[in-house]
Amino acid sequence: PSGVQSFELADEVAVPGGGCAGQYLRTYIATDNCGNAGEFTQLLTLLDDVAPVIFSVPADTAVSCTDLALLELQTIGMSDNCDDALFPLISYDDTYSQPGCYGSFVRIRTWTVADGCGNSTSASQTIVVSDDLAPVVTEGPGTLVFDCLSDVPSCATYFSAFTFSPDGCPGAIGLDCAVASTSGDCAIGPCVQTWTYTFDDGCGNSTTASVQVNISNNYGEPVFQTGLTPNSDGYNDTYTIGNIGPDLGTSSPCDWLPFTEFAVFSRWGQRVFLANDYRNTWDGTDADGNPLPDGTYYAVFTFNGSTHSTFIDIRR
Repeated sequence: PSGVQSFELADEVAVPGGGCAGQYLRTYIATDNCGNAGEFTQLLTLLDDVAPVIFSVPADTAVSCTDLALLELQTIGMSDNCDDALFPLISYDDTYSQPGCYGSFVRIRTWTVADGCGNSTSASQTIVVSDDLAPVVTEGPGTLVFDCLSDVPSCATYFSAFTFSPDGCPGAIGLDCAVASTSGDCAIGPCVQTWTYTFDDGCGNSTTASVQVNISNNYGEPVFQTGLTPNSDGYNDTYTIGNIGPDLGTSSPCDWLPFTEFAVFSRWGQRVFLANDYRNTWDGTDADGNPLPDGTYYAVFTFNGSTHSTFIDIRR
């Protein structure tokens, strides 16, 4: 009787798309003692129902928000029972809890490794993130200069002029400002203000910056007219002193000069008119509003401790 003399694997071909772990078509040839040969095929399907193994995970850690980018360099150690090259997908998902400010939070990073057969395993890392760095001001508006106190805007106008060094910590910066000090009296002359700006990141870290504000408030010397013709013709009807109010003279102040006194005396030294905070309204009348006789009068104008005098001729 004949028997099988040989049994050989003649060919093995991988089946495209055949199974997650692989599928192969094998061809075998059997030969008996009489030299008769036969061929048959076998379809071999590989199974993988074992998840990959994560054997190392980055340790739980506490970092500053400035070091968050370094965490992106971390990875895990892993292996698979079939073939390490078969698990192509390593991923992570982050969840956050925010018990405090925007720059301080807890991040749970869950790493997942999945093989091609749908088997996966996960492991987590806890990262405590804190923000203990104050904002750093890199640029401001510089020294500000204004002609008049009335030209000076709110200090908040210049918030946009500040820039900050990026510290890697997210979150908006809160802004506040105030006039911290003033040198000189801005109501009557040149002065210098110091504005203080405070920047807070919401995590208890703050920094300040100062801005110097120079306000000119220039006042020129009073300019006196020598004649007055109060005849209601619309010309020279009131006594005007130049440079004591806005748009009056060549060196107009920002506002009417404060704390002024204007007194008019007759040729015999009798005071016939007096006005405080003079506004160029005297029309040649006495203290009771009665027209003064034509003639020459003596006027004294006082401002901020400085006294000026002149003669005035009244002609109608």
